[in-house]
Amino acid sequence: MNPDTSALARDPELVRAILLWAEKGGVPSARPGEITVALCFHVKIMIAAGLIEGDGDYYRAPGSEEFRPGIAYVKELTWQGAEVLAALRNDTFWEKAKKTLVKHELPLLFALVVAWGKKELKDRAGIELP
Repeated sequence: MNPDTSALARDPELVRAILLWAEKGGVPSARPGEITVALCFHVKIMIAAGLIEGDGDYYRAPGSEEFRPGIAYVKELTWQGAEVLAALRNDTFWEKAKKTLVKHELPLLFALVVAWGKKELKDRAGIELP
């Protein structure tokens, strides 16, 4: 029997919700739902991507193929996480970013956000960054 890995698929809406949760300092009342394998997985990969600080993990019980939730603790946004969240507040950009996030890794999303931010800065304020 193969383990159900559907909880380990990247979910752009959950990424956005976790960034909003981190922006509020990780207070439990702002957590996006119950602690699930999906939440633990996303917290873990978002920490690895440098978007948030905290701790996230999930596990497989001995002798079981089933994943179980472990910890989903969010302390705060990192600088990169704040930059990504600022861009994700733009609904047009968010719709495009969701498609990218599903296909690619989180670091690519960050690169996309930086590129978009530079373009917006140039278009709106006439400031060009390298």
